[in-house]
Amino acid sequence: MQCKFESRREYHGPRDGLPPFSAPHRPNDSIIYVIDESVRGSNLSLNGYPRATTPFLQYLETRGRLKNLGICVAASSFSHVSNAYLISGHNAFPDNAFRTDKNPTLFDYAKKMGYETICIDINETCLYSLMKAAGDGPVRALDQWMNDDTFEERHIDLETRRIWA
Repeated sequence: MQCKFESRREYHGPRDGLPPFSAPHRPNDSIIYVIDESVRGSNLSLNGYPRATTPFLQYLETRGRLKNLGICVAASSFSHVSNAYLISGHNAFPDNAFRTDKNPTLFDYAKKMGYETICIDINETCLYSLMKAAGDGPVRALDQWMNDDTFEERHIDLETRRIWA
């Protein structure tokens, strides 16, 4: 996926396979990968900001329950391009070889390790259209895709995280 919109549609083949691996058992922990482009990483107390803006995340980090990968920079000013780089692990520009479309995704790796994979995408710009391609499509190892409507359908209040009837 390049930074030009018209280039996005040039590759329609499969993603690469993963190396052989067999998880000895299903993991009993969780991996939560949070991406938020609406806040500067330098404004998070988790990253050293003096005001306590992320006390819960800091609490998890001090107990070894969170691995902070630090502040990073978006691959593009367009969410769908940045998300393609984030989920594919590709890190070179321009992407003339379509590695963002060919590399296995982080969901592929997580699924191979035995995790259930869920994407909560409130933005709906990157994975929503890719989820339409089922099976071995662009996001083949995603068990569930959720958006704000999904929370409403399940009667989960996004502000309080409480389930209502």
